[in-house]
Amino acid sequence: MPGCSTGSWWSAAQELQHCTTADLDELLHWIALGATGSMAQQWELQQRDRFPADRDTRIGWLAKQVELLRRLNTEWAEQFRAHIPVQCPGVRLEDVDAHPLG
Repeated sequence: MPGCSTGSWWSAAQELQHCTTADLDELLHWIALGATGSMAQQWELQQRDRFPADRDTRIGWLAKQVELLRRLNTEWAEQFRAHIPVQCPGVRLEDVDAHPLG
């Protein structure tokens, strides 16, 4: 389809989501979500030994992903942050916001 871009998310050779858009900003948003998510999860794995073993590891990578998205586009970061309670039940925004990233 001319003027349209497509994005797909894959896991273990299985397509999880397939999206199509004619909006370049929306495509960039999707790419940013995928890239920052991977980067944030890698960061959290490298930092894991700094925190108690019983803590919810999602808090660290979500905090890092918000930070990375904020560097690219503050609107994308705030949209992502606002959706955390829906996408990650049990994770409190207060904990994500307070998580040390240094």
